[in-house]
Amino acid sequence: IADITELREVQLRLEELIESKDRFLASVAHELRTPLTAVVGFAQELHDELGLYGDEEKEEFRELIAFHSSELSHIIEDLLVWARGDIGEVKVHPEVIDLGEGVRQSLTTLRGVDLDVREPDGIVRAVADPARLRQIVRNLTTNAFRYGGENVAVQVRRENGHALVEVRDNGPKIGKADMGRIFEPYARSDSAVVAPGSIGLGLTVSRSLARLQGGDLVCVREGSENVFRVILPVAHEPSLVE
Repeated sequence: IADITELREVQLRLEELIESKDRFLASVAHELRTPLTAVVGFAQELHDELGLYGDEEKEEFRELIAFHSSELSHIIEDLLVWARGDIGEVKVHPEVIDLGEGVRQSLTTLRGVDLDVREPDGIVRAVADPARLRQIVRNLTTNAFRYGGENVAVQVRRENGHALVEVRDNGPKIGKADMGRIFEPYARSDSAVVAPGSIGLGLTVSRSLARLQGGDLVCVREGSENVFRVILPVAHEPSLVE
């Protein structure tokens, strides 16, 4: 009886995994189709009906094509990192960086995002891979604007010998049970954190990248805010000797 029960539990777990992967593949197809359809549609319109539009409309079309192409590129980048992570092929190249400046550069890649980076501790130097940091910040900021509240803030500071990047929003409270689950691939939150149709890999990939750099990514609730906190090794300033 014990053997049969154990076998049944394994079978149920496999069925759940297959169902989750099926949902995941359907979500990937949806996520890729949306920006791709926009790019093809706008490009085709410019190709077929170029003479119907003025310079201002043409420029708007070009901006929309660039925006949706960037969205498509970001989705594919997350998928590639996640796939390589499964087989241990992700590479990181940490170096000493000005963390605040790195975060500001990351935010410039996001269309329509105008955020100041708070630095209460002044310049914070961290050991991080600049390219991977941009990917993490992009994912966390995009997640906050899509699923968080109206107020989004980004902060860089030091704490307990670590360098921190915090993306805060005043969105719906993330329950304690969800704070770990939202970083799992295929998982869906019981709250409004993950929207239907989202592939939900941004947080999974971001935590993996943070850990590959000797850090971590956690989610906590502070007051009325959800805080996604990237923890990175701090770069200690060398002593100046005359």
